[in-house]
Amino acid sequence: MPYIQLNVIVAGGGIAGLTAALALRRQGHAVTVVESSAWLREAGLAVTVPPNATRTLIELGVDPKRDAKAATLRTSQEYHFLSKDESPKFGENGDSRPLPWASRAAASNVQGLFSLTHRVDLHNALKDKCISSTGPGKPVEVLLSSRVIGWDPAGSIKLHGGKEMHADLIVAADGIHSLAHEPILGHRVPVIPSGVSTIRFLLKTEDILNDPATASVMDDGPGSFTFYVNADRSTYLLRYPCHNDEMQNFGAYTVPGNNKNLAGEKVSRADLVKRLSTLPPVFQALGQKADEYVWDWKIADREPIPTYHKDRLVLVGDAAHPMYPRQGQGAAQSIEDAATLGILMSQLEDKADIAKRLELYDELRVKRTSIVQQLSRSREGVRQPQGGDDVAEPLSEEFLAAFRKFSSSATDPVDYIQLSHWMWAHDPKQQAETLLARSKQHTSPGEFNRPELRPSAPMHAEVPTLLRTSL
Repeated sequence: MPYIQLNVIVAGGGIAGLTAALALRRQGHAVTVVESSAWLREAGLAVTVPPNATRTLIELGVDPKRDAKAATLRTSQEYHFLSKDESPKFGENGDSRPLPWASRAAASNVQGLFSLTHRVDLHNALKDKCISSTGPGKPVEVLLSSRVIGWDPAGSIKLHGGKEMHADLIVAADGIHSLAHEPILGHRVPVIPSGVSTIRFLLKTEDILNDPATASVMDDGPGSFTFYVNADRSTYLLRYPCHNDEMQNFGAYTVPGNNKNLAGEKVSRADLVKRLSTLPPVFQALGQKADEYVWDWKIADREPIPTYHKDRLVLVGDAAHPMYPRQGQGAAQSIEDAATLGILMSQLEDKADIAKRLELYDELRVKRTSIVQQLSRSREGVRQPQGGDDVAEPLSEEFLAAFRKFSSSATDPVDYIQLSHWMWAHDPKQQAETLLARSKQHTSPGEFNRPELRPSAPMHAEVPTLLRTSL
């Protein structure tokens, strides 16, 4: 029997939606992306693409370095300034220490680069692959200025203005404020403010280097991911490169933040400089280089939910599992969702099988993403190295209890290296193919979304103290 082609609607044209559209296109389905804005473009600045997402994008035909001008993470560092007085060298007035992201992948035996890309670059790469006349599958159609105001799990959406659209599969990818979960669960789950806000801005690398007042910020070299923290850890500045290292992405975080407008708000350059006033003057000089107006984004998430689908409606990305940026996994989990959904919607012989395939999607995605949500909330930390001992402290029982809440595995990670392996070694394609094959054999799928945990390696694997105490 030949495999059938589905008519699919993807609501939302961001990274999650376009990745889902691409994954489903590659399986031969007819995909329409419905986007509320008048332009199919990404908002925001840069985004981390850790090894699990980098490998998955490459499997979908999008190479972050080649297609999205991604920089590669090489070093990671935190500088804690005990005084806001200028220091001739970062760390002299306080302390500095390495951060884990640049070293954990090697210690946890994970393949793939840790990529750092501008959201616009990644979005454009995904869009080009979706609508291209070449490549596997039929080009994706895009409808702009089409805001979804109603969801029917039987297979339809209602647009602002009254138009209804029907499809074999509805994919909700419309972000943290999506209401698509309401008809799935039977009630609304509210967005929860974190109390943290971040002013994001981009600067050209050459503009920073060519100004003696700011050049020292780049002393860590290309590919560096760096936190600059004030004395009481109430404010910190995050920096990492993107766009072939030609741009530097900054996020000025403060605790507590103003969360009245969860969608974010436009603030002035003067507001940014004021936020950086408790750090050394070099950072205020950086703020002076920002645009006249910048965006202050509010960090929020939502409680994990027990299912991501009902009938023919399925959630991906922030519509399913919004999370804090602490582990850099928000976009990565969206990409995993999309790849998983694409594989599970392959080789369909009957539309009646859609609901069964979405049950498999839940099997693979709900537990894993709920754990990552909890990890992104966690204040878990490890011992700072003393006397040259770079040994990670075991995970606390409190954290493991949260992990076990969503895990049925008998084997738990014992430290952050094993936890990083669990997070970064995940292969959604292989896991989905395995589960799909076993389901066709009418065997119990079990939990196939947990890669084997590897022994800890003797290395320094810390979680930034600021992230434990602030976010």
